[in-house]
Amino acid sequence: MALATGCSSSPANPNTDGADAGAGGEPSAGGSSNGGKGGATPAHCPTEPNHKTDTESVLVGQVSGQLVDEDGQPTSAGLVQVCGKNVCINAHVDDSGQLAEDVNQLLNAPACKFGDGLTWGKLALPISLGDNELGTLMTARLPDFADSAAFTPGTSISSGGVTLTLSPSAQVEVDTLTYEDEAQQGFRAAALPEPAVTRLGQDFVAGWVLSPVETHICPSPALSLENTARLAPGAALELFVLGVDVAEAWAPYGGWKKVGEGQVSDDGTALQFPDGLPLLTAIGVREKR
Repeated sequence: MALATGCSSSPANPNTDGADAGAGGEPSAGGSSNGGKGGATPAHCPTEPNHKTDTESVLVGQVSGQLVDEDGQPTSAGLVQVCGKNVCINAHVDDSGQLAEDVNQLLNAPACKFGDGLTWGKLALPISLGDNELGTLMTARLPDFADSAAFTPGTSISSGGVTLTLSPSAQVEVDTLTYEDEAQQGFRAAALPEPAVTRLGQDFVAGWVLSPVETHICPSPALSLENTARLAPGAALELFVLGVDVAEAWAPYGGWKKVGEGQVSDDGTALQFPDGLPLLTAIGVREKR
């Protein structure tokens, strides 16, 4: 596995605004950490857009909901948190997947985050003032660590219908505070079921959860996705990433940001984004407006 030091602030790829930002996520204990070997700094690395959002604190009461897996079966999703920019609370989920947490605190830009990013894909939904009944919260189980793909420069790696094509000079930054063991640091992905995609409220036609969450690859690897939505060949597409980091380096905290455009392949099998994906997190695709 090739883990490397940070990327340069070379000329940025253009990033255009997309979906409105949501809010939520826990403050990072130390941000992403560099792992593995150093190397020559590659050219054409996108700079971090740093889209800081102006948000306010609201008094959050009880947060409740039902956690389920991709088959609709109850789960704890590994970890559920009610988070703002100022504080993060590990929420209680019982054996039947019922979430019930009396927060009763002022949270800045609060959201419910569910999925630990290790066994389960990590997602976030904004929450509001007062009590919040969130209904059904569905995520997807990630492949086993043993089935992960190493980040080898100059190769294409695939998991769960997602393919990344890494530059020969690719450098990879993994958050080693979260993914401590080398066995946890390979690439894994899972497609989100249609109910989970719809619940995100962004008009996406398809979505995936990727791991290790908050991994930065530089230069951005070309991205190809299985055309599970059966979109027509040549259809124009937009690519979005979910921000889960308080630093808001690539997307609004707990919200979605458009990071690229692409199209359906001529044979209709793949959704292609040749300009690449700068960050591993949950991703969503919608037809270009």
